[in-house]
Amino acid sequence: MKMGQFHSDFPKINDHKEVPISKHSIFLGKKLYVDELIDSTGEVDYMVRGKGLTQECIKHEAKKCGGYINLYEKMFKGDKVVFDLTNGSPSFTLNKDMTISTNNEFKREAKTTYEEGDDSKYFEY
Repeated sequence: MKMGQFHSDFPKINDHKEVPISKHSIFLGKKLYVDELIDSTGEVDYMVRGKGLTQECIKHEAKKCGGYINLYEKMFKGDKVVFDLTNGSPSFTLNKDMTISTNNEFKREAKTTYEEGDDSKYFEY
């Protein structure tokens, strides 16, 4: 495969015809990243992923942190973030007596830790 032979999975911003480009990205791990997207009109949007997290619970935490980039930077620095998966969608439990209960909260923690390494193994200076 040659460069340029891939297709972007970035969503179009407000149904504009062009595919946006990423202005800023933070990759924390497999399926845990944010892309700040921009198109030629100057409009900005975000593509966020968090394995095991809903878009709504990520959005809820991002509002508390001052935006998606701040949220992902916080996780990059090693701060623990607690997501409540009931934000934006219901959560249910099937009980042993075959009844169903609504969960008032369903929390999932996300934290990144990275080992110190030798950059020269990966990058040429």
